[in-house]
Amino acid sequence: MEHENGVGQNFTQDGTIDLKGRRAIRSTTGRWRACYYMLGYEVCERMAYYGISTNLVLYLTRELHEGTVKSSNNVTNWVGTVWMTPLLGAYVADTYLGRYWTFMIASVVYFIGMCLLTLVVSLPSLKPPTCGKDVSYIECDKRASSFQIGMFYCALYIIAIGTGGTKPNISTMGADQFDDFEPKERAHKLTFFNWWMFSVFFGTLFANTFLVYIQDNVGWGLGYIIPTLALLVAIVAFVFGTPIYRHKIRSESPFTRMAKVLVATVRKWNTRVPDDPKELYELNLNEYASPGKYRIDHSSSLRFLDKAAVKVEEPASKWKLCPVTQVEQTKQMVKMIPILCATFIPSTLMAQSHTLFIKQGTTLVRSIRPQFKIPPASLSIFVTISMLISLAVYDRLFVPLVRKRTKNPRGITLLQRMTIGIIIHIITMTVASLVERRRLSVIKDHGAYKQGQIVPLRIYILIPQFALLGVADCFLEVAKLEFFYDQAPEGMKSLGTAYFTTSIGVGYFLSSFILSTVSNVTKRNGHNGWILNNLNVSRLDYYYAFYAVLSFKGIDQDFTQDGTTDHKGRPALRSATGRWKACYYMLGYEVCERMSYFGISTNLVLYLTRELHEGTVKSSNNVTNWVGTVWMTPVLGAYIADTYLGRYWTFMIASVIYLLGMCLLTLVVSLPSLKPPTCGTHVSYLDCDKRASSFQIGIFYCALYIIAVGMGGTKPNISTMGADQFDDLEPKEKAQKLTFFNWWMFSVFFGALFSNTLLVYIQDVVNWGLGYGIPTVTLLVAIIAFAFGTPVYRHKPRAESPFNQMAKVIIAAARKWNVRVPVDPKELYELTFDKYATLGKYRIDHSSSLKFLDKAAVKVEEQASKWNLCTVTQVEKTKQMVKMIPILCAVFIPSTLMAQSHTLFIKQGTTLVRSIGPDFEIPPACLTVFVTISMLTSLAIYDRFFVPYARKYTKNPRGITLLQRMSVGIIIHIITMIVASLVERRRLSVAKDHAIYKAGQIVPLKIYILLPQFALLGVADCFLEVAKLEFFYDQAPEGMKSLGTAYFTTSLGVGFFLSSFILSTVANVTKRNGHKGWILNNLNASRLDYYYAFYAVLSFINFLFFLFVARFFNYNAEINESDQELKEDARKIAEQS
Repeated sequence: MEHENGVGQNFTQDGTIDLKGRRAIRSTTGRWRACYYMLGYEVCERMAYYGISTNLVLYLTRELHEGTVKSSNNVTNWVGTVWMTPLLGAYVADTYLGRYWTFMIASVVYFIGMCLLTLVVSLPSLKPPTCGKDVSYIECDKRASSFQIGMFYCALYIIAIGTGGTKPNISTMGADQFDDFEPKERAHKLTFFNWWMFSVFFGTLFANTFLVYIQDNVGWGLGYIIPTLALLVAIVAFVFGTPIYRHKIRSESPFTRMAKVLVATVRKWNTRVPDDPKELYELNLNEYASPGKYRIDHSSSLRFLDKAAVKVEEPASKWKLCPVTQVEQTKQMVKMIPILCATFIPSTLMAQSHTLFIKQGTTLVRSIRPQFKIPPASLSIFVTISMLISLAVYDRLFVPLVRKRTKNPRGITLLQRMTIGIIIHIITMTVASLVERRRLSVIKDHGAYKQGQIVPLRIYILIPQFALLGVADCFLEVAKLEFFYDQAPEGMKSLGTAYFTTSIGVGYFLSSFILSTVSNVTKRNGHNGWILNNLNVSRLDYYYAFYAVLSFKGIDQDFTQDGTTDHKGRPALRSATGRWKACYYMLGYEVCERMSYFGISTNLVLYLTRELHEGTVKSSNNVTNWVGTVWMTPVLGAYIADTYLGRYWTFMIASVIYLLGMCLLTLVVSLPSLKPPTCGTHVSYLDCDKRASSFQIGIFYCALYIIAVGMGGTKPNISTMGADQFDDLEPKEKAQKLTFFNWWMFSVFFGALFSNTLLVYIQDVVNWGLGYGIPTVTLLVAIIAFAFGTPVYRHKPRAESPFNQMAKVIIAAARKWNVRVPVDPKELYELTFDKYATLGKYRIDHSSSLKFLDKAAVKVEEQASKWNLCTVTQVEKTKQMVKMIPILCAVFIPSTLMAQSHTLFIKQGTTLVRSIGPDFEIPPACLTVFVTISMLTSLAIYDRFFVPYARKYTKNPRGITLLQRMSVGIIIHIITMIVASLVERRRLSVAKDHAIYKAGQIVPLKIYILLPQFALLGVADCFLEVAKLEFFYDQAPEGMKSLGTAYFTTSLGVGFFLSSFILSTVANVTKRNGHKGWILNNLNASRLDYYYAFYAVLSFINFLFFLFVARFFNYNAEINESDQELKEDARKIAEQS
């Protein structure tokens, strides 16, 4: 009766229940009584796991005949998977099944995998034959069939899936057996993880001695049967304890809860967080009164996540409004991520004890007496022994002694304990390097260089490095497990434990990556390499020393001064981010991406003519219209980057769109149903045109314009990001930035070099499918290369859209058109230096240019708003962008000249003799390679010779000003078109002499006659295009750099559209009154010499216009006095705070 009424029942206070869902009774459930079953399970299960993993590298080498690097990587990849799958197990447990049932089901999967593994290593048909002494490694490798290898790894990864469901739940369940609200149980819980780790290593004791010996000397079958039975015993032992286990009430998945907070934060990214936390949304205390629920007070960390709890007028939903407790839970998980990342490298060191340490042991003297040899994997017992001893000493002696001084129940904090473990790891790898150096010294003395030769050194020499690893684990691994569990909020404990397993999993995967990378890099240039199948000629001492340095390397806390951040939003570290180190990835991207772009554009006019059967004017216009769109869409890309997504994410999303367009284009030119039939020799142009269906033409141009949209997001952001990698407030970086755009353009044209030679040849001679497939793959490589550099990029904080800023100034000025501007600029509205310093922004001094815009900063009696009153700095930013518009207009005509190299110059080449030998013809589009070559040559000469020489006289860091450099480029453009006109006149003269007037007839002139006009275009680009890109970036104010870069792309886009307009207009006008016209489908009857001469005259007139607008342009100061004052104010404010 007493039991039924609950009278006298002492229930737990933390909301735990028994298996039947009833409140857990303190006296009959949980505590050490329940933990004994779980610790017993862990002993047996670890016996099974280490029964596989400890000796696995030798099984792969001896039975599956894998080499040193391959076998080591396969071990670390499998172990990494074992430790990564717990993320999935934690999710399933927290969301669907609960910890107990997830654990039970996963245990069965684990057991099935063990049974299959035992069969695989036992049945003759499933394991490859043993290598004889006279069989080489390569021959052995061929004797292991794909089926045998596949079955073995299938069993291994079934086991990995099984451990994924057991690892995050069994240790968490163990900690759940203690009630945090009961002082005695809470005190017991502090030592639980010490004894949990003790049971882990006690289980390995049997595996690392008895099992390893059986596998080495008796057989792998028996060596795997025993751990399979051990696992069965472990499962049965766990089931026996079911009635007394306590279970946490299952709540919403932690992944879902965190996702809701993050989504709500993003949705309300522009919402202001109130200063008083009480204004944030939170449930009342009654809703947290039910068992298993806890209310968490607001904290000041990661304040941007508080936006999820800001109440807005829109209808509330769980994906728009989250209580403070839920936000704080997310904060607690996010705060642990840096610690998680910091433990990846130490976890890679653990992998060495499963791989290279054991492989070392196979080269040493292992015999104790003639009939008994120590299995190399048995050395890992010293990890276990030293761990057990260290753990007992730590728990029974160190903690009580230190606790008296620190007053901390744990003796020292968890992070302090982890730090000691990392220091011991560094010592371990230093010792391992010295031991390996001793081993190699003995090898040299005895000439024991052959693979398989035993070095006359006892295997005991390796004991120190194994023992030190055990001591390190006592500090690092135990503290890491307890830290991630303890710091995870209630309801997310399984995820906290999964953080622990993830740190190990990523560490093992990282170990594979480092091993492969070091192995490959050290083999370059004919070197032997550090890690070979023959360890007697390897240099593992270097490898271990490299690991010691990698583990020791700290962070130089030298932040950039220009307000840039890393990819996680933290202030950018100067030593770890940016500069050329980051730019190499971007330059690499640009090389590959330009290969892709020029792989399309260079030969596009010939594809349109030959495959889509378009005429000269139509094909030329379609090329220039598409290229114009390519260069115009960056205005939209710059707007999205500056307003919504930032440069990095705009670039990444646009790159994917770009890649999709490239894939579609490759399919369009490859599939017979999507491309029109090839024209026969006797088929007229009109007949061909009718055979290209609207669908075929439409799908082709659809692919082209998808690419244009993608490029709109990449072009204005990638070059701007590159320039952002240099800090203008640091002299050395500022000096490096001066040459960045030179090398940026160098990379552009270097990428074009491949396109204009090999790709053009493939498209002309092999087929268009392969010719477009290669640049598609190249683009994929470019995106991957860029993504690899993400951790070292610097990012400018996203500000208000420059379009919005400019619009506010213009509207405010228009609204106050009749207001008088005060004579003294100090009377205009402006924020204080302190305000700009606090915001980390630059203040710009008033200038006398474009004074009508100053009306926007005039203070009036009307109520102030952002649309009728702007700061002087905001007005000056708008002035700087408006000032560049005349220069922008003056470079449209030069951009039209660039279009000729994509269209008419190439069409000219089709009429000339292109053969070098009897079997080889130069593709006409290959001539564009001379634009590239002359550009690269000119750029190198300009940067390395001209600039240093001119700098002595002008005292300008760039040698000459950007506008002077642009004017030189325009002059060379004029010369180019004069030369092109003379060359065309010569071609027509020869055509007339030989009576060559029909379309398709070849003029007996070598194609090389066109080289001067292509080469001159490259020289012109070295001056004009590089200076133009740098000018628009450099003169754009902070926060509008992407728009400045978009000015550059706009100049090209408008130029190409203008080229289409001029070409169509000239073609139509010159056909009037019965004239033949200057530009016909038959170039042998056209008058391109007149057309080029017309362009030369037009360019000269434009040059005069350029000189006029350049004369009145005033450059912005590099860093004005305001910036220097701001820098000093920011320093003072930082010191005061």
